[in-house]
Amino acid sequence: MLQITGIFHIPVISHFATCACLSNRKEYPSFFRTIPSDYYQSRALAKLVKHFGWTWVGAVRSDNDYGNNGMTAFIEAASQEGICVEYSEAISRTGSREHVEKVVRVIRRGTASVLVAFLAYDEMDLLLEEALCQNLTELQWVGSESWITSTHLAKKGYSGILRGSLGFAIGKAKITGLQDFLLQVNPNQDPQNNLLREFWETTFGCSFQSMLDTKPCSGSERLQDTDNAFTDVSELRISNNVYKAVYAVAHALHSMLKCKLSGEKLNDPCNFKDHSDPRQVVKHLKDINFTVQSGERVYFDENGDPAAIYELVNWQRNPEGDIVFTTVGKYDASQPNTNQLIINGINITWAAEFMEVSTNFCMK
Repeated sequence: MLQITGIFHIPVISHFATCACLSNRKEYPSFFRTIPSDYYQSRALAKLVKHFGWTWVGAVRSDNDYGNNGMTAFIEAASQEGICVEYSEAISRTGSREHVEKVVRVIRRGTASVLVAFLAYDEMDLLLEEALCQNLTELQWVGSESWITSTHLAKKGYSGILRGSLGFAIGKAKITGLQDFLLQVNPNQDPQNNLLREFWETTFGCSFQSMLDTKPCSGSERLQDTDNAFTDVSELRISNNVYKAVYAVAHALHSMLKCKLSGEKLNDPCNFKDHSDPRQVVKHLKDINFTVQSGERVYFDENGDPAAIYELVNWQRNPEGDIVFTTVGKYDASQPNTNQLIINGINITWAAEFMEVSTNFCMK
């Protein structure tokens, strides 16, 4: 899609595409994103593993551009840090069950106590389902941003396997007014919206059609009385990237409008003939630089990428026994090499007591 839109200079802003390949300005001249490139995440993972002295690790990845490119970059960075990778396995959500079983057997037979999982959510779900069947425990999981803060995985019974997991996540933020807006959503606002009706029926276990075994929906049910992912705004990570992408478009269009109103002069950067030309939107997107209400600065570098800043999160249990994603550090690629990874001193939960001081060593 990006190759086609690039030919016509149509700008695309992604909130979720992380492949480092998309930073190629020659191939994707009009692509921007509000999520960092995996070029940085892979190096952050290597620094994290090195920080704790884990120089002998296993690796598993999604068999797609996300996993293959990310893991290739990780292995390269890990080698530079003196880390050995015992095995590197790939799985696909469209692959056979037998292959997933084989991958878990490889992990079980391996001697590495640390497993770096560069997996998309679907592949992670498949792997964990088989890991439960084969009783794969006592591994220190190190995860990529696609699954490390997944509440769905935490609630699906995998917390025993993933206890103490560490990984980098997209920074979360509070979006002012979002929860109030979400709680006001009601099917009466748009009676023809089938998606909204389906959501309402699922949330409240009712039906807008006459059904003997289901209570009727009145439309006056209160979302305030529910507890679901829709109304939970405590982990706004990817949603925050959407928020920033929308505002980036707004700022670019606003900049174009100001140019139009200010008049066009010779050699003026606003000087262009067609205000609807998508190339002008691309031009103004390159120059955006603003701060959202949370205090985060939004801009794109020469490759259309944002600043590469991640939260280091740890799977811990709260007093009620629920999994919480606790921030225990951060990674900032804009800092000098020795200051990029910062551990904030909060106690980390480990997969096993011995994991903090690993006894696995690289044997090249």
